[in-house]
Amino acid sequence: MAAISTIIAGIGVAVSAASAAGGFQASQQQAKAQQRSLALQQEIEQKRRLAMNLDAARKNREISRQAQVARAQALATTTAQGASQGSGLEGAYGAISGQSAVNTKGVNQNQEIGNNIFDANAQIGIASADMASAQSSGAMFQGLGTLGGALVKNSGTIGKIGEYAGLGRA
Repeated sequence: MAAISTIIAGIGVAVSAASAAGGFQASQQQAKAQQRSLALQQEIEQKRRLAMNLDAARKNREISRQAQVARAQALATTTAQGASQGSGLEGAYGAISGQSAVNTKGVNQNQEIGNNIFDANAQIGIASADMASAQSSGAMFQGLGTLGGALVKNSGTIGKIGEYAGLGRA
C-alpha cells in the first residue's frame, strides 16, 4: 500500500512540475504576443504621427497660398480703384499677414499637441511591454512556488521513492 501511495505522490509531484513548466511557457508566449501587438501598435502610431505632420505641412502651405491670393486680390482691387499707392493696400497686406500668422500658429499648436499625445502613447506602450514582462516573471515564480510547495508537501514520499529506487541504501 505504501508503495502505491508513494507512486501516486510521485506522479502528483511530476504533474505539479509539468504544470509549473507549462504555465511558465504559456506566460512567456503571452508576453511575446503582447510585445508583438505593442510593436504593431507603435508602428501604427508612428504612421499616424507622420500623417498628422504631413497634414500640418499641407495646411501651412495652403495658408501661404491663401495669403498670396488675398494679397493679389488686394492689389488688384486697390489698383482698379486707383488707390494702389495709398495706405489702404498696406493695411490690407497687414491684415492678411496677421490672419495668416494666426492660422499658421493654430496649425502648429495642434501639431504640437498631437506630437505630445503620440509621445504619451509611446510611453504607455513601453509601460505595457514592461507589464507583460513582469507578468511573465510573476508566472514563472508562481509556478516555481507551486512546485516548491509540492516538493515540501511530499518530501517524505519523495524520500521513500528514493529508498525504493535504491538511492537510500548505503
